[in-house]
Amino acid sequence: MKYSGNLVLSQSALTFNFSADGEHEAFIPLHDEGIYSQNGPQEERYRLDHRQWSVLPVDDDHLFRVPYVANNIGKTYESNGHTAVNSGRTYMRRIGRCAVVGNSGSILHRDDGISIDDHDVVYRFNQAPLQGYHVYAGSRCSHESLNSAWVKTLLENNRHNNPARFSWNWRKIESSLVLFEIFDPAGLHSKSHDQYAIKERWWRKAYTRMRTEFPNRNIVAMSPRFMSWAYELYKKFEKNFQDEGLGTFRGEKPMSGYYAIMFLMQVCDQLDIYGFIPYKDEDKYDLLSTWYHYFDRAIPRYKSHSFDLTEYIYEILAAKYPTRIRLH
Repeated sequence: MKYSGNLVLSQSALTFNFSADGEHEAFIPLHDEGIYSQNGPQEERYRLDHRQWSVLPVDDDHLFRVPYVANNIGKTYESNGHTAVNSGRTYMRRIGRCAVVGNSGSILHRDDGISIDDHDVVYRFNQAPLQGYHVYAGSRCSHESLNSAWVKTLLENNRHNNPARFSWNWRKIESSLVLFEIFDPAGLHSKSHDQYAIKERWWRKAYTRMRTEFPNRNIVAMSPRFMSWAYELYKKFEKNFQDEGLGTFRGEKPMSGYYAIMFLMQVCDQLDIYGFIPYKDEDKYDLLSTWYHYFDRAIPRYKSHSFDLTEYIYEILAAKYPTRIRLH
């Protein structure tokens, strides 16, 4: 389960392609097996224009602030008659103990708040409230993933004449925001070309705005190369489980929790997983069942995720790496 490359969409991960007429583009090569393979090798990259790449953080240090140990800046190669310069760095990143805290109602089953807060990294999702839930969910948040709905809430709350539907509550200044949908490999298969293009443009503009309007906040995006690697792995899990007769798994895309866990596996010596008991469709009719969220009675959009598949994945990971990964 080892990924090689930058975890964060950053300037050090970019390759600059220079053409004979003096024009250049910045891009990140996707994972070797490719998400865009049906469209040819020219589409095996995530492109950025100057306005986008100019606001990127320098490197992965912006995520965990650890020193890099190797530097491959300046490596050149020939590509389609152009000279390309690879500005990427390779990092040996290790954090100590990490807790990833899902929003499942199962959080309320145990008083894990103190043990959660005792980790070096505490990773949360989508503005999950902590006030009133400290005993169960803890009170710290070092990193937080946001989906498009919460990114929109943040940006609309920053416009005084355009109040958002929901209110935005900043965590402490040292908390990092991590965007995982800026490149959506699953959307390439579930959306039309036009639908995907519209969504991708929105994410690019939103990320640029966030980096520009909140310069004192640490806001990063998962690298498209990492996202393509994690998605390919997810599809392999899905095929293997189906081949073993464990079911046919519906769901448009992996959950944010899956990407966060694969993300943290690359840097954490120990990973404790809380609040990821899978939701079942029939639970919405049972008032005594475990809620989808520990803080409200929301229900997920039908067929948006495969909860059974992700449960199998987490159990396999915990069984394969028992000294590193623990399910709570």
